[in-house]
Amino acid sequence: PFACLGLEPQELKYEGEAARLRIGQRCLIREHVTIHPGTGGGGSETVVGSGCVLLAGSHVAHDCQLGNDIILSNNVMLAGHVQVGDRVIFGGGSAVHQFARVGTGAFVGGLAGVEHDLVPFAIAIGHRAAIAGPNVVGLRRAGFHKSDIHAVREAYHMLFESDLPMRKAGEALAADANAAKHPLVSTLIDFVSQSSDRAYCTMRRKG
Repeated sequence: PFACLGLEPQELKYEGEAARLRIGQRCLIREHVTIHPGTGGGGSETVVGSGCVLLAGSHVAHDCQLGNDIILSNNVMLAGHVQVGDRVIFGGGSAVHQFARVGTGAFVGGLAGVEHDLVPFAIAIGHRAAIAGPNVVGLRRAGFHKSDIHAVREAYHMLFESDLPMRKAGEALAADANAAKHPLVSTLIDFVSQSSDRAYCTMRRKG
């Protein structure tokens, strides 16, 4: 009850142009969920993939692109033009800044505000979300082997604990033949190599 799908987007530049909302199969959409169509300035289409769960009060704004098997807990807010990979879980009350990307297999903690691009397989926590480490629990639940998790840990070490800027660290990771051929590490490399106007979420400071 009271879910609103495909109503006029909350975008001041929208002038009634033709736009679509596309929702995949096997999605669970609970009460008071709002999902808006695209706009002419953003590709004219909002997409929600298959097998997604949108719990009460969650919001997907115009021109968002969501993959498959994503969970939006209660009152999650995705601003316009957000991109979300497969199997991402958002804790209750979390939010994502417009144009930010959230990589495959990430976990966003409750009430966290993601204002920068979040790399795949990360756990993000805090008022202004920072990475607490790789999402080991999510990887295990997805059926990945210990060797896969070890490869992701090593890739995180290269990306976040070196003195290199993120894209340079990604290039160094790509240059490592053994690491780059691993499919999960390749997913990380692809994410950081893509063009984006947003900065990246960084590791949480210890202490």
